[in-house]
Order: sequence, then C-alpha cells, then structure tokens
Amino acid sequence: MNFTIIGFGEVGSLVGALINGRFNNSTINIFDFPEEINGRILDFQHACICHNNIVYLNDKQKLFEADFLIYTAGYCNQVGESRYSVAQGNKELVKKIFSSQEINAKTKIIVVTNPVEPVSLWIHNILNETNLVIGTGTSLDKARLVSLIAAHFKCQISDISTLVVGEHGDWMIPLFSQTTIKGKPIELLASEKELQHLKHELKNAARYIRKTEKATKYGVAEICLQLIMKLIGQDVQNDCVSYLLPEKLKLEFGINKDLFVSCPVAISSKGVAVINFSMNEKEKNEFQAALQSISSAP
Repeated sequence: MNFTIIGFGEVGSLVGALINGRFNNSTINIFDFPEEINGRILDFQHACICHNNIVYLNDKQKLFEADFLIYTAGYCNQVGESRYSVAQGNKELVKKIFSSQEINAKTKIIVVTNPVEPVSLWIHNILNETNLVIGTGTSLDKARLVSLIAAHFKCQISDISTLVVGEHGDWMIPLFSQTTIKGKPIELLASEKELQHLKHELKNAARYIRKTEKATKYGVAEICLQLIMKLIGQDVQNDCVSYLLPEKLKLEFGINKDLFVSCPVAISSKGVAVINFSMNEKEKNEFQAALQSISSAP
C-alpha cells in the first residue's frame, strides 16, 4: 500500500504511526516543512524499519501513486473557539496545496482537518469531483457518545447502538431517537435531563481534552485508520462520516448547493454511499440548522 500524509503534526504523525503498525512493505510519504520536523521524520523512519515500510518526504511521484491521501494539515483553533475560526486560513491552504499537486483520480482522500465538512467539500471541488473524498466527521463523535453512554449506564460498549449526524462541531446531533441499549430505546431508559447532559458532555469532549493537550489526536487518528481498513475491506460496514449530501436530502431540506455533511454511510472497497436514516422532528430541525451552519463557511 502507498500512503501520503499531508501535515505531520500531532494528528498526522500519530496516523502515520498507526498505519506503520498495521501495514508492512508499504510506502509512507510525508508532506510538510522538513526544517520543522527533521527529528520527527528520523524517529518515524526508525519505527518504519520494523515493518519494512519506507518513508519519503515531499515526494510528488509517491503522492501520485498513493492509494490513500490523509489530509491533516492546517491551522488549529484556540481552546474554546469555534472550528470555523480557522476556516478562511484553512480554505486558502487547501487551495494552495491541491491546486499545485497532481492527484491520481484513484487516490482515496480522508480529511481530518477542521472544519472537516467544508474542508472536504473544498478538496472535492478543487479536484473536480474526480476522487473519493470523505471526512472523519462525526465518526469520532459517535465513538465519544458510545463511551459516555457506557459510563453513564454502566453497560458494555457492544450493548450500544447509536448515531451522530450533522457537523463535527457545535451542530453535532446525537440521534437519541435511534439509540438503543441492549435493543431497548434509550429514551425509555433515561430522562430528558439525562439525555441533555449526555449531549452537553459530547459537545464539550474536545474542550475537556484540550485543557491539557495541544490537540485531540488519539481518537481521530484511530478513526482514520478504521476508515482505511473499511475502504479496503470486502465486507460493507456502516459508519458516520462527512460525505457529499445526496440529492434526496438536498431536496428534503431545501439545499440548493453541494455540501458535505456527516451522516450514516455504507463503506467498503467498492466505495461509499449514504444510507437511509430516521430522525424525529426535533432532530430534523437540528439537522437543518447544521446544514445552515456548514453553508456559512467562507
């Protein structure tokens, strides 16, 4: 397998480490400023030797040969700020990077950089819709919600089925109407106050992490690896990722332009497709607000 990681900071380097631990006899091509990460690259090369993986730095040919391109470059919002506070700077960076590189149409692109829904759309548009582009989106928020529910109800993770849609940001929407614990609807097991508490904790998870950390990285890096595995697998698996809003939902919610939004999809080596999902009226209104929030990106 051939991988290119654009941006080798906190998240990008951890994604590289996870790829190295999972794949052998592969190439991992890093795009970043070498004067800022020389030591990190050397350290990473030593780790890759253990798996017979070869590391390249800013190699345009390896970029063109990439099976997967993982995009983690960009400006990070300050603690407490909206992910949209860095949107304009990250939009300009996306344009600079993807307008100056030749990307193979077969390369699958996974976007981590925030705001992840607009960034995914910008890349999709610059590449003239030729590549499969998905963002990690609310896949991470779904994992966080499962963790919160398991802790609150003292149950096993495997007992929980849930979805989080909308945007990976203030308008993430936990679909409690579709959430079950051991097959029982969570709305029958918890009060409205409990559900609102879970929602509050979910939305603030990143802020809690960043009280002591430069960035949230372990969760999203693992999500990124899991998406790679699903995209090379033969079995169809479901997840919640940032993906192009299908025409059916555009019509339902009165959207007249292309948007990436986080929603349930089916993923395999054959590609990605949005699957049908249900929402109650309150959740539909929140989903409409999420679409408006995403639309407001520069």
